[in-house]
Amino acid sequence: MQCQFDTARGAGVWVPDEVLRDDLDEIRKANGLDAARAKAVEYASQALEAYNDWLSGDCYGVVVDVFVAERDRLKHVEESSVWGYIGRRWAEEAMIEEARSISACATSKAA
Repeated sequence: MQCQFDTARGAGVWVPDEVLRDDLDEIRKANGLDAARAKAVEYASQALEAYNDWLSGDCYGVVVDVFVAERDRLKHVEESSVWGYIGRRWAEEAMIEEARSISACATSKAA
């Protein structure tokens, strides 16, 4: 142990939910046990990454507001907010998609 405050002795066990179990069973039937094990390791790594992001507070919401200029004022045309993104990259990807989508919708409403 390097430091008593940021290390621990212990282990965890990843247990896939029913949907992932079904997926892993299908992979095993189609491609064999080694392919299913490799996919299970990938799923477990993804779960661990999301859990560590959540633990470290790497959680976000995406809020998009659209305004149009009317003479000397701004008119609020459209808004959207979605919370619960774990991991900055997911929030950034969602923000880009949401901004494109809501801007296109607001543009057609304003016209």
